[in-house]
Amino acid sequence: MAIQLNTEQRRQAIEIMYPYLLAPPNADGRKVLELEADLNEKRVSVIENELKPLMTDYLMGSIALASFKIKAIEQSKNTLLRRAAN
Repeated sequence: MAIQLNTEQRRQAIEIMYPYLLAPPNADGRKVLELEADLNEKRVSVIENELKPLMTDYLMGSIALASFKIKAIEQSKNTLLRRAAN
């Protein structure tokens, strides 16, 4: 279901978005949209390469729930550590 904005809400949303979209590059020279695109690409990679195979193994009965939970937590921690290192 789509949210319907009235004229004032639409004006406010646009007013708020402009500084965000037009923000200058950060210290490494990348704009917010570039950073978000990079993060989204990494998110998709983690889902496709780490979480989907784990979920498939669990749903196919290849691993028990306890093992699934442990591996999912380990993968989450590893992802956070990699992200912090970058």
